[in-house]
Amino acid sequence: MRRRKSEAGKVCGQQYPNVDYYFDVWTGALMINVRPRDYARLSAERSAFVACIEAELKRRTPGSSGRLSATVPSQAIVPVDVENGAILTPVTINATVQARLIVDTGASLTLLASDKVRALGITIPPDAPLVKLQLADGRFLSLPVIKIASLRMGEMVVEDLDVVVSERRLRGDGLLGQNFLRHFRVVLEPDRRRVVLETSRVAPPAVAAKPTRMWAAPVSAWSVGDTWRYQWRAPGVEGISVRHVLGEEMIDGVRHFVVDEGVRQLAVRADSAAVSSERTVGGRLIARYTPPVGYPWPLYVGATWDVDTERVDNGGQHGRRTFLRCAATEEVTLTVPAGTFETLHVTCQNRAGSVVETWWAAEPRTWIREFRRVDGGDRIEELGSYTVK
Repeated sequence: MRRRKSEAGKVCGQQYPNVDYYFDVWTGALMINVRPRDYARLSAERSAFVACIEAELKRRTPGSSGRLSATVPSQAIVPVDVENGAILTPVTINATVQARLIVDTGASLTLLASDKVRALGITIPPDAPLVKLQLADGRFLSLPVIKIASLRMGEMVVEDLDVVVSERRLRGDGLLGQNFLRHFRVVLEPDRRRVVLETSRVAPPAVAAKPTRMWAAPVSAWSVGDTWRYQWRAPGVEGISVRHVLGEEMIDGVRHFVVDEGVRQLAVRADSAAVSSERTVGGRLIARYTPPVGYPWPLYVGATWDVDTERVDNGGQHGRRTFLRCAATEEVTLTVPAGTFETLHVTCQNRAGSVVETWWAAEPRTWIREFRRVDGGDRIEELGSYTVK
């Protein structure tokens, strides 16, 4: 774990050089030094650094449960075989290789026979993480862990899943363990020769009104020099943040605006307000978002959509994945320090139930209020003043 934390710190420290951090020698906890006068200025960068550390540690820790594919249904019924009391389910690995795995709700990890791994064309690296497993006869084995792109059981798909590799010792091609099954409510029905998998898919936010207009992407009217000043507050702390349009550039043939936020720069698509990449203040690439993070403008009350994106750093390493289910819920007149505006209220929710609410207005050409739940309370950010051409 110390080695993994050291490696994660090196990667994230290069991306966020302004963050002064260390790992406590006794507890191993991540500690961040910050001077009171720098709290507001470095708040966003520190939060991004912590998220980076978490993603890097997860990527390096054996037994990762991966992530549930955004396209899976709420329920799947999977036909299985029952042999001598064992339930064997057909699976597809990396969308190419077929296998039969024993459904083992008592196993913490999923295990694949080494011949199936070879069929995938995967070579086990010499520095692969190892886990110690106990066999039925009491012996212990240290076995390597690899990451597979996907494992499909019926219509249910889990991506970026860690699996243990072992020589063939079982009736099937391995075990289907809890790091796959934990994504579902699992109902075993051996008498009916089937397994039922259910997900707690996020329902779209409730729509409170009927549409009266079509809302265009506010970014399309931006100009170099446009500036927005926000006032934010969270429990026990408050501050000012400024967003400023520095310039324009073409990225992959698409017009973008470069927006300076004080601690970082964002490349924002001019046609959709979607964030394509994140950079340091000096312009060095930190990460790209695939696909870009944004909304499917133009919008109207009642529109629903999913945001499903992955953060890839400048070294090509895949980081955290974001999934949100969103809806444009109502049109409402809202007063903030910068004035009173007609707004489109957008609500997004992730699988953990966290909610982000944003109010977009045409006149200032951006959002004027954002509410999000953070550790220890709620964070609210409101437009204080702005200058647009």
